[in-house]
Amino acid sequence: MAMIYNFDKDFVKRTEEVLLSCYKNTEYEVTLLLNCLLALVSLPLERNKVTANGNSDIKIINFQKNCKSKLRELKNSYKEEKFNPNDKYILNHIRNAIAHLHISLEESSYNGQIQNIILRDSRNIQKFNAKDYNFAINISVENLKKFAIYVANEYLNNFFE
Repeated sequence: MAMIYNFDKDFVKRTEEVLLSCYKNTEYEVTLLLNCLLALVSLPLERNKVTANGNSDIKIINFQKNCKSKLRELKNSYKEEKFNPNDKYILNHIRNAIAHLHISLEESSYNGQIQNIILRDSRNIQKFNAKDYNFAINISVENLKKFAIYVANEYLNNFFE
């Protein structure tokens, strides 16, 4: 049994290691990726809240900004995209999309290997099916993995170095 010295730091390192070492060794790599990404975005958000009144720790603000920039770089163009570069809650949207299973696949993914994933978040869960969402991105599985590893490294660098 492995020792835990600092839960947050060790949890992120171990989750990143799962992505790096186990990812291609399973036929369920997309499921594993989504589960790992949910963990990687949830921990920083729960431990370091971004407040609406602007009294947030500068570390979490910078963490969110850096992750948002990386996601903007990695996402695909998408005609139904809703991605506001000024939105400071991008990681919350990612977390909500995965946690509430607002995940869909591009039509081509249903014919074989999953290539791209669409993540959506809605302000009003009752109206989600009516496409009343405030966040929607299309991202390749390969880039989603890059983003997950980026989130892990960014968290470790901002909060533990």
